[in-house]
Amino acid sequence: MLATHVHRRHTPARPYPLRFSFVISALDEEAFIEDCVRSIQAQQEQPCEIIVVDNGCTDQTAPLARQLGCIVVYEEQRGLSHARNRGALAASGDIVCFIDADCRLAKGWLRSAQRCFAQSDIGAVSGLSIYVHPRLWKRLWYNLYVVGVIISVVVSQLFFRRMIFTGNNLAIRRNLFLQLGGYKPVIDEGLWFSRRFWRQSVYRGRFCAGMILWNSPRGFEHHGFIRTLAYWIHGAARRVSQ
Repeated sequence: MLATHVHRRHTPARPYPLRFSFVISALDEEAFIEDCVRSIQAQQEQPCEIIVVDNGCTDQTAPLARQLGCIVVYEEQRGLSHARNRGALAASGDIVCFIDADCRLAKGWLRSAQRCFAQSDIGAVSGLSIYVHPRLWKRLWYNLYVVGVIISVVVSQLFFRRMIFTGNNLAIRRNLFLQLGGYKPVIDEGLWFSRRFWRQSVYRGRFCAGMILWNSPRGFEHHGFIRTLAYWIHGAARRVSQ
């Protein structure tokens, strides 16, 4: 069970480099998992581990992940939040990095994250997620959502000094994530996690434009851009279960 109390004191700077664990939740992701893992392995600095959470796969995702050198753990309760929380519990690193199986990291992602956490009062950092598509007009169309997210983050930080985190492009101190209770199994889990982060006063959150993640638009492609956004907005407002 994830703890919910945060001790109200600053954690002293560690005398050794922070260790970064990546957690990838997966449900039948054999078409994407190799590119995702390879993008982590291609970073200038290597993480201490890559954990793939098998959330009920019926394909070759788990065997492929093991062949690529990943640790594979199983979470029987379906849902992104359950899978991510299971991965965080299994992680041994100081910092847990959450990405989705259909995403890829830009090469400077991990180095940028490390620079952020060099400040001992930084507790969590979200990066820039950019949708990719072979057609230019679709890239522009889908990334209108990204523009809206960036505006929301900037406004929240400038006027309220609060960071809004995304669920699939997040690096956070593992002890803090567990103390806050992890992700809740609701739509827009990043927003609801942000609200609990705001209640603690030990750490700051921040946005890092160097933590670039190339995002798959398959949800938009399958369900439609407007319909998907409407589903997310409705789900976030009503706190609908995943």
